Amino acid sequence: MYTLTREKTQKVQSAMQAMTFAEYMYRALYAPGTGYYTSGKTRIGRTGDYTTASEIPAFGECIARWIWRRKKEMGKSEDFTIVELGAGDGSLARTILEYFGKEYEWSPRYIAVDVRPHSKEPGIRWMTSQEFKKEFGADKQLTGVVISNEFFDALPVHRIIQKDRELQEIYVQSGQEYAENISDECIASHWDSYGADLLEGQQAEVSLEALVWMEKIAQMLRRGFVLSIDYGDTAERLYAPYRSGGTVMGYHNHMTTDSVYDRVGEQDITAHVNFTALINYGEKFGLEKLSFTTQAEFLLENGIMNTASKEDSLEALNSRQAMKRLLLPGGFGEEFKVLVQKKI
Repeated sequence: MYTLTREKTQKVQSAMQAMTFAEYMYRALYAPGTGYYTSGKTRIGRTGDYTTASEIPAFGECIARWIWRRKKEMGKSEDFTIVELGAGDGSLARTILEYFGKEYEWSPRYIAVDVRPHSKEPGIRWMTSQEFKKEFGADKQLTGVVISNEFFDALPVHRIIQKDRELQEIYVQSGQEYAENISDECIASHWDSYGADLLEGQQAEVSLEALVWMEKIAQMLRRGFVLSIDYGDTAERLYAPYRSGGTVMGYHNHMTTDSVYDRVGEQDITAHVNFTALINYGEKFGLEKLSFTTQAEFLLENGIMNTASKEDSLEALNSRQAMKRLLLPGGFGEEFKVLVQKKI
């Protein structure tokens, strides 16, 4: 006879409960031991479900050059710290630190924050998101830079829909969606600030968790810069009529899917980032917007072409192909945006 394991039982019970989509997304991604990011399985790379720019050395070297310029701009600072949110398996951290050691003989303080710390390597202090939030804030601040790559897109979002001429929220029960009154007045307030008039049946997302993180970043940063790289856009473009179904999607086996209720805990779920909200909320807490551009423009400005090897080896060829993917117009080069904010 087929018997449910404890983990599968928890997943089934979670799927049967009525909840907001934000709660469902949180459980699917972050439930202790059974969530997509907490189960301990390989998620990144060829054997995982997706690849990220963090795995490409040229990408990390561009960020390292950007950090070095910000450090020189800030002047001498004894406690200069690099904080990476959503550090994953540490690929980006390793590339940055190796570059600094090779080019400048510099070993900065590096804090890697992730829901499930992956490494205990020397030179990197790993912290869970909760540990980081608890330790750093207005009463204990850092000087330096806060960087993230594909961090905000993985935060839980509330899904809303225009139905019967009013704004409603999408709830989930037993893998089925239904629309009811909005669960939190903060969602309506957010929409009043950044949203647009949706067409009947049009869906969109609201990430309250992204705003919580922007406030936390601003509080813990005494002086420095914030670099956020993610796929998304301005509110005007994000909530345009052509995005009638919203932007929530799943990733499994290097393929995108609209079936976000399948394979609970076994596939990634993401949503495009509202950069207008990050900019405005950052300003509210003292983070000044310096630039908002595409990933391609950012990488070109920070010397990615200088890292292209002219060798004919297979490794050099693969490296050039990877760099090309980062710069493609109409693809990663334009879909991914880069926001730089400052607190000095």
